[in-house]
Formats: sequence, structure tokens, C-alpha cells
Amino acid sequence: MKTANPGGRPWLKILLIFVVIFVILYFFDIKVILRQISNANFAYLGAALVVLVLSYLIMAIRLRHMLGNQPKLKYIFQATNVANMMNLVTFIPVTWIKIYLVGQDKKVGIPRATSSITVGITIDWTVKIISLLGVILLLNQATSVGEFLLVAAVLILIILGLLLLLEAKSKSIETTVVPLLARLPFISEEQAQGLASNFMEGLEYVGSPLQIIITLLWTLLAWVGGFSFYYLGMMAMGMRLPSDLMLAGILAAAIVVNPFSPYLPGLYYTLLVGALYLVTQENLESLIALAIVLHTSLLILWFVLGAIGLRVLDLKFSEFRQQISDAIQQMRDATSDKESENEPELT
Repeated sequence: MKTANPGGRPWLKILLIFVVIFVILYFFDIKVILRQISNANFAYLGAALVVLVLSYLIMAIRLRHMLGNQPKLKYIFQATNVANMMNLVTFIPVTWIKIYLVGQDKKVGIPRATSSITVGITIDWTVKIISLLGVILLLNQATSVGEFLLVAAVLILIILGLLLLLEAKSKSIETTVVPLLARLPFISEEQAQGLASNFMEGLEYVGSPLQIIITLLWTLLAWVGGFSFYYLGMMAMGMRLPSDLMLAGILAAAIVVNPFSPYLPGLYYTLLVGALYLVTQENLESLIALAIVLHTSLLILWFVLGAIGLRVLDLKFSEFRQQISDAIQQMRDATSDKESENEPELT
């Protein structure tokens, strides 16, 4: 059997890094970029990183809550940090690494870890969708900052109601959702079934309506920290924009570059600069300087927290990488075997 590479095609990602660096060096004024970087307010930058670490901790609290307060918070927080670092080194998707680590706890297991993390990702996407609506409204001057916050609050209440309805009517809704998902491009019926099942199981693990409300509150608190990270980062680089444009830029940045996931340099620069330029029309050299400062700080943060996590969880890098690769291959083989069993026999 051919063993799949869990990290995909790393040479493409490395090539992207070099291409982006070449474009920056060739087409933009490096002296201006370096001057902007040297003038950065590192007090604001330090505050941004502190806020982001607190948001990581809140996300760990949320995941532990969805797992029925298992395992210990310290383990989940360190597992998340290790997953972020290992993703940068191995190119293995951070979600797979996190599922593997959290699923190692005997009281959790891989299926429950998968379901709970799937619910978390889905809820995060609802925040992104609301943020996208905010960008559209603010850029078209259809609403003020205060009015958008009110609209966002109403939408959050609607989403909460939908989550409670899904939890109460999980079986009947699942049979309706699967065919709709299967119609989307690049999603097979088996994948749609898996996504729907994982999401519904995750909601069942969360439990009562009160626990779902608490999960949503933890989510909102964490994302406020994520938005604040970009706000403080922009302040660190001396960007003083009108309030509606500043908020639109922050929302766009968080939509395109998830503050809770690691990114390689080329991808990070491209996404962040592109999103902020489309929204704010700010000077490109200033945006590139912002991306470099933020990402350099994040790389240091991810590797420091990841190294601490490896030590705390008593994991050796080389052995752990192989364990992840083997576990992912086993899950893929199990999925393939299950799909083969479900295929009708030809007579």
C-alpha cells in the first residue's frame, strides 16, 4: 500500500516562501520597510502577544469544556501549542495533530476529540461569516461601528438558537443536512456524512443548552482577543485609521489569517497584506512591515510555546513526528476500509 505523505507537498510551500520574499525584495522599497519596522512600538506588540496567548488559553478552556472537562487544562493548552509548532516543521495539518494529541487521553479518545474539535471549527466559521458581513457593511457605509456590533449581537443570538435546535433535533436534521453538503463542490457523500456525524456527536458531547451557551461565550471571548491582537499590532506600526475602517481591517485580517492557527511566512504575508490592502488601501510597504513584524513575533511565540509543550508532555520531536504520521495513515486506512465495505458488490 502506498503511504500518503501527511504533510502534503512541502516543496510547494517552500517555493511559495521564496517567491513572496523575491517579490518583496524586487518590487518594494526595502529601506522604507526596514524603517517602518525599526519604528514599531514594541510595547503595543508585547501587549498584542500577551492578549493572543490569553486567547489560546481561552480556546483550550473551550475545548476542555466541550470534552466534558477532560483532560486537564494544562494538557490541552500544551497540546495546542505543540500542534502549532509541529505544523510549521512537518507541514502536517494542525487540526490532525491536535486531534491526535487530545485523543491520546483515555477518557477522550480519537472519535470524541474529532467530534469536539469539528464543532469548535464550525462555530469559529460562524464568527468569520459574521465578520465578513461586518466588513461588507462597514466598507459600504451601510452601518456604523456601534450599529454593526448590535447586528452582530442579534446574529449571535440567532446562531445560539440554531445550535440549540440542532442539539434537540440532531437525528432528523442530520438526514437533511447530509444531502445538502454532498451537493457542494469537492465534498463527497461519505465526507458529508462524516462531517455531519462528527458535528452532531460533538454537540451531544457538549451536553445541555447551558453548556452550549457557555461554549459560545468562550468562543466570543477568544475571538475578541484575536481581533484585539490585530488592533494592537496595527497600533504598534503607527496605523491610525478611522474607526469604521480600522474595524473593517481588523475583521478582514482575522477572517483571512486565523489568529489561532500557524502560517508559513510566504502565505502569511500574502494573505494579511492582501486582505488589509483591499479593505484599507493603506501603503503596501507599511502593510508588508506589519506582516513581517507580526509574523516574526508569532514564529518566536509558536516555537517557544511548542518547545515548552514538548518538554511538559515529555515528547521527543523525531519520535512524535513518526507517531503522528503513522496515526494519520491508520485513520486513512480505516476510512478507506469503511468506504469499501459500504460499496455495493458487483454481480
